[in-house]
Amino acid sequence: SRFIPIKYNKFTVVVAELGIPIVEITIDRNEIASIVDAPNSELIALSATEIKAAKRIYENSNPNYNSKLNYDWSIFPYYRLHLFDPDNPFYYDIGPRLRARILPKPGLLISGSLEKSVFSSFDDINRGSKGSLPSVRTNMKQYLNILDERIEHLTMSSYFKIQNEVYGRITAGYLEPMFAGISSEILFSPINKNYALGAEINTVKAREFRQLFGFRDITGMPKVNGHLSAYFDTGFYYYKSQFDIGKYLAGDIGATLKLSRNFPNGWKVGGFFTLTDASFNDYGEGSFDKGIFITIPYNSILPYQSSGTVSETIKPIQGDGGARLIVNDRLYELVNDKSITSLKSNWARIWR
Repeated sequence: SRFIPIKYNKFTVVVAELGIPIVEITIDRNEIASIVDAPNSELIALSATEIKAAKRIYENSNPNYNSKLNYDWSIFPYYRLHLFDPDNPFYYDIGPRLRARILPKPGLLISGSLEKSVFSSFDDINRGSKGSLPSVRTNMKQYLNILDERIEHLTMSSYFKIQNEVYGRITAGYLEPMFAGISSEILFSPINKNYALGAEINTVKAREFRQLFGFRDITGMPKVNGHLSAYFDTGFYYYKSQFDIGKYLAGDIGATLKLSRNFPNGWKVGGFFTLTDASFNDYGEGSFDKGIFITIPYNSILPYQSSGTVSETIKPIQGDGGARLIVNDRLYELVNDKSITSLKSNWARIWR
């Protein structure tokens, strides 16, 4: 308001992610000026603010494009842990990681990550396949035993809006250390509701153990898998739930229930379990897939602002049943923290 002429009464901020408009926030400068020094001014400002879904396309705009390529890269130490293996409760892997992200145009993302182990006990991991399902995850030791340079992921992703509250994603490339292929997703996420609905379908092929550019075959593994998903923000002490039903990597069909507590400061803790048509004997040791997870934001321990996090998922026993493809930047992860519920939980910091 210091620099915009007084004849303009309303300011509209469009919050975007990867160049895709998600939420539109409109504030009347005169209303805000009248309550800025009032008690509970943050809550009053919220009631005077209009929040709605951003448009799919903004016409008659005058974008100020930067001639430089929008990219970022980093070389930073990484760590990986393999916990609660019955043979050894603690394995570690530490080394440098080179990461790069390029955004040639809004909605188009090219991303890659290269790792090299320096200090590691992963080459001592011995546990292998079990049960009778295709070995989509229990052959993980052959991947973890590789300590040379390896490609963690190398993908090209397209993000777009189909309608104001309907989003789409297509990701192709080396999606994770164990699988490559194409992943497509659609998400309906109303800004002013506490739920979202999504669908994902993937076609994948197993990567070679060396984790460079080669592939290999897994006997009995279907090429296509996917899920229907429902997300629900309970509004009760920051608890959120997710329910997925569909076909998993090993071809078993079932459902996953996940419950998490997402604190406004970025911390997240939760757990999940999966039951499928694969019997406990087919799954092998552990009977079914389950685990707990925690996400810790760097912002809580650094003296400056950062959106980075460190996450850890702990599974007591890794099996092939209920195994789901790992894909970076799924739609709900990008869109949900722009919903009205999430914005309200952080609204007290508006004056900062």
